[in-house]
Amino acid sequence: MQVSGLALAFSGVVIGVVGELAARGTLGPNGAAGIRIKSVMKSDAAWRAGHRAARLWLDGAGLCFVGGGLLNAFATRAVANPAVLIGMAAGLALVVAGSVFASRAARRCDER
Repeated sequence: MQVSGLALAFSGVVIGVVGELAARGTLGPNGAAGIRIKSVMKSDAAWRAGHRAARLWLDGAGLCFVGGGLLNAFATRAVANPAVLIGMAAGLALVVAGSVFASRAARRCDER
């Protein structure tokens, strides 16, 4: 359980860091990391606008994954099992919501 919990926590850190770097413009469109939907990948401006719009959602998702992962790794089984499920479900929901906001912001950016 500790390894899978730590892996989940690490993935939360990666989501937060990648989201932040893309929102700041440090990480541009690429083939490996970031929100990779058509509207966001359309241009550099759409990429930045989309990631800026999704920044808080991705930060929240990262925190959910980190929290669920750490509880899974170090809490008692009675707490760990529900924590990892809740953390993963909430994190996934926030990633999806962030992607929706990113897509809307990217489309608005391209309309200008």
